[in-house]
Amino acid sequence: MPNNNASKVETCNLAIGYIGHGVQIADFDEDSKEAAACRTFYEPTLKQLFRMAHWPFATKLATLTLVENNPNDEWFYSYRYPVDCVDFRRILSGRFPDDRQSQIAYRIAKDSDGKLIFTNRENAVCEYTEYVDDPTFYNYDFIDAHALLLSTRLIPQFVSGDRKKIRQENYAMFQDAIQVALANAINEEQNFEEPQAESVRARGLYISEDETRIYTNN
Repeated sequence: MPNNNASKVETCNLAIGYIGHGVQIADFDEDSKEAAACRTFYEPTLKQLFRMAHWPFATKLATLTLVENNPNDEWFYSYRYPVDCVDFRRILSGRFPDDRQSQIAYRIAKDSDGKLIFTNRENAVCEYTEYVDDPTFYNYDFIDAHALLLSTRLIPQFVSGDRKKIRQENYAMFQDAIQVALANAINEEQNFEEPQAESVRARGLYISEDETRIYTNN
């Protein structure tokens, strides 16, 4: 079983270090002002991080649970919003690749029991970002980005100097860190690529995805 507490301690101590505070924590649930502040902001900043990018390790496909047929005059179906969803991305069209022309329209709403998804897609399957609290899925660069974001929330608690300047500096470092973390995560995937033009293939040349380099198979 993953040691969630140890992972939280690691992230919190990184965040504390990023604000230059000298007192770290030994346990996430300990009775200290440092741990109390970390407990307040740890989960909100983690969920915020999940919503900022489409992390492959947190991508989930699921069949939506039907709530009602013809719920209103605009939509054919209403489905229950997934309980573990932190960022709803799309409803799958059944086409590959799923481009702008094939996108399925939907709208997020609510009823007395919670959030809903209205759409005209029958037996809808969706893609969303799941809230993953298992740290074995996190790469170190993701943990580092979370620690930097968490540090921006801890500054008012423990910094007595120029808080605004330190927060701006830490948030700038966070923006760099999240780009690195996302780039590394995306590198673990192989996206669909359009076939190269016949004239290019005939010469044994292959154009890179960003069209900045040409490779040869010789």
